[in-house]
Amino acid sequence: MPDNPLPFEPHIDPRRENFVVIGSCISRAICFVLTLSEQFRSHFNVINYWSANPNNVMSDFKIDWNLLASAKVIMYHPPGWSSWGKEETYVKLAANISSNSLGITFPYPSLTAFWPFFVQEPRNLEENTIRNPMQHPRRFPQGDSYILAQLRKGEKSPSEIVEQYVNLDISEMVDLNELMLGNLMTMLSKEKETDIKVVDFIKENYQTKTCFQSAPHISNNIVLHLANQVLKKCGYAPLKESILDSYSELVMHEVPIHPSVIRHFDLKFLDEKYRYQVDFWWRPTFEEYVENYVRFL
Repeated sequence: MPDNPLPFEPHIDPRRENFVVIGSCISRAICFVLTLSEQFRSHFNVINYWSANPNNVMSDFKIDWNLLASAKVIMYHPPGWSSWGKEETYVKLAANISSNSLGITFPYPSLTAFWPFFVQEPRNLEENTIRNPMQHPRRFPQGDSYILAQLRKGEKSPSEIVEQYVNLDISEMVDLNELMLGNLMTMLSKEKETDIKVVDFIKENYQTKTCFQSAPHISNNIVLHLANQVLKKCGYAPLKESILDSYSELVMHEVPIHPSVIRHFDLKFLDEKYRYQVDFWWRPTFEEYVENYVRFL
């Protein structure tokens, strides 16, 4: 076992019990919101092992097994909720959560219906990316398969690709209702294994509240919804929705939604002039984002 399992030594107050969270990048935001509850933070030390890596996550976690064995509560994703949940050592870990601990399973939701051309951005690979210290090296954390296909064809100039893409009606190319239904049914099926629920909240709120920042990243609204369920299981009062007013989005990055998708789903929480928080410095409109994305190196 490693001497220092985290990149820092977690502060362990011996007067408090240990609450261990094992999960994806969204777990950091959930842990933060949990600690906004005075009842929760006065009772628990929070230790978060997280990974954004789809492979070899157990190596990323560097779990302190003695600390894990002594935890009062262990919160984790059931293996079916994440691609890295197929890793054999993670499956074994999830199946052998100590009987001395309260196990709480929580979801890792995703939604592609708002981003039907979502792909991992291949130009973000180290060997494909020009490293300019004056530029954010990963300004485009996710890719768009339609634009990438146009670039590969090489038949149109960047300006022509931008104009063509901005004026698309994606609902004529993709059955967005079917895609939304598929997203919800997939999450509903996985939710059967999960103590903390999310699908009903998405169904009730996706038109009027930001639920996702991008296809794999939830918004503060869902973070709070998940955290309040955890607080309830621990016997504590829920946090008020107004607590989010003090914070920017905790799970980065925000990816613009195509105007035709906004119109199709009649989304009320943004319009075509909305400026997206793509990173800490840049807040483009949809069209500004596309113009930069097409020319991204």
